[in-house]
Amino acid sequence: VVVGLARSSPWRAAGVVFEDAVRSVDGEALTHPELLLDAIRSAPKGGELELGIVRDGAPLTIEAPVSRREREMTSFRIPLIYRYTNDRGAKETSLLFGLYAHERTSAAWRMTLLWLFSFGGGDADRLQEVDG
Repeated sequence: VVVGLARSSPWRAAGVVFEDAVRSVDGEALTHPELLLDAIRSAPKGGELELGIVRDGAPLTIEAPVSRREREMTSFRIPLIYRYTNDRGAKETSLLFGLYAHERTSAAWRMTLLWLFSFGGGDADRLQEVDG
């Protein structure tokens, strides 16, 4: 069952929507979600998958383009003194046992001082993974 799609997902553009039940991929029945992930991973760059979907009890077939997910992750750490992580646009920095911490995405940010004072802002009340 589709539980979420990034705003820029090529599957969204192809017509896949929240709560669609994916029953087959390229004509093969899906008996486990890992089979769909395997099909996505093994698809050629710029390829498409034929998805057999059930939506509101009606069967559909959708040709869904496959894209590669960005795998950028940068991390640097000096234990207990400094930590920096950049994972697909979500950045986190921590200094001196967490006395100062800063997290940010393109939608929101949060800063913590002395483990007690927390400030934040942005378009969301909590930080979430951003579209890549």
